[in-house]
Amino acid sequence: MGSNKNTEWYQREFKEVFRQINQRYPGLCGYFLFGSLKEGEDSPTDVDVFCFYDSEVQPLSEEERIQILDEMEAECRASLGIPTHRFNNVCYKEHERALVDISSTKGLQGLLFNILHHRQVSGIADFDVTSKARERIIEAGQVYEDFRKLMERQGLDWSLERIKMSETDIGGLLTLSNVGNIASSIMASGISSLHIEGKLANVSEVLGCGGTKRVYNVEVGGRNYAVALPGTVDPAEITITKWNKVLQEPANTDRLRELGFHVNDICRIAPAEINGHEFPVLMMKRYRDHDFPIFDSKNPCRHYHEFIKPEQKVTDEDCLQLFSAVGDEIAALVQNGVGLGNDCFNLCEIDGVIHLYFNDLGPARFEDIPARALEVYVSAYARAAVGAFVNTTTERVYSTNPYVNSMGDLSCTLHPVLAKRVMKTIEEKLK
Repeated sequence: MGSNKNTEWYQREFKEVFRQINQRYPGLCGYFLFGSLKEGEDSPTDVDVFCFYDSEVQPLSEEERIQILDEMEAECRASLGIPTHRFNNVCYKEHERALVDISSTKGLQGLLFNILHHRQVSGIADFDVTSKARERIIEAGQVYEDFRKLMERQGLDWSLERIKMSETDIGGLLTLSNVGNIASSIMASGISSLHIEGKLANVSEVLGCGGTKRVYNVEVGGRNYAVALPGTVDPAEITITKWNKVLQEPANTDRLRELGFHVNDICRIAPAEINGHEFPVLMMKRYRDHDFPIFDSKNPCRHYHEFIKPEQKVTDEDCLQLFSAVGDEIAALVQNGVGLGNDCFNLCEIDGVIHLYFNDLGPARFEDIPARALEVYVSAYARAAVGAFVNTTTERVYSTNPYVNSMGDLSCTLHPVLAKRVMKTIEEKLK
């Protein structure tokens, strides 16, 4: 279930590096990332990063520009493992070339021309800019058109028709006034109008709800999605804090998928207008459109299971067999350094086998788990898995089968037995 440092890994990790630095320097409004990564190699032979800042938001002195590049070099060396001598323009502190003010059309033209004629793009290529930065870049004229064609050859869509919401754009929408206006309008008249990615969206039913978000069945462009919109229960301050976690769901979902776990096939942030107010919504595949049944421990939506029958006599050993794949998946979570909360744990059934299914992955963490903490994580995950099983069993089973009923108690005997089995699996793999 491991993953290598491929192009997607470098793109994802650099995006996080930029996000961290962007928090300290709000004037930053985007970047281009280029690097040569040969097949079979674990580190790029060279890297060029070109960043943009908006002097109208945050003027930067020469010393501040150099400081930003210093921090970026250090972060990339620490997080991406890129040697200093391979970090071309940043290493040489060519701040006029590596950090460009979007208010300078001449500077943007010079940057694009330089990339076109002096940089062979290969291996890693990525970008993320705000809408304002894009418009300024487009104003660079023909040199932009030539640059766009170069980007398209790299598989990067820089067409004018593309609608893209960068993290910086999104941050501008997570304000007390905007979130408060959306909540007030929904409470007053429901969702009277919804547009997603510029298209009219039709809302038909609520699929799930909580304080942070409400998930609706939404038709957009002839396809149906599960779309998460901000809830109306929490105050705006709390919604903003929690929605910043929601914004991390697509990246975290991708990481778990890469590790081989069962997650939603579709999970992305999309620009929307809710009752005339812009907001970043979360689009997902509906449970009913998956090829296997999903049992959501928070929102069963009338979808319950009877993996254990009402009158069935069951022992802990029987349940260990039933949870065999679940136990292996818990071991894999811990071995891959995945940190999850209880709300992330759900179940699904594939070819008659129970597996874990994960969603609400905004708070997920990815870091090495020290050996001394392995048992704590395993115990917590075993309890979460058992809890997901109990929460999605039918009322008929829960009320008539004493073993299943006992699974919901703190004194449940299955939980420690399952944790012990998982620890044994981990120890065998470490030998």
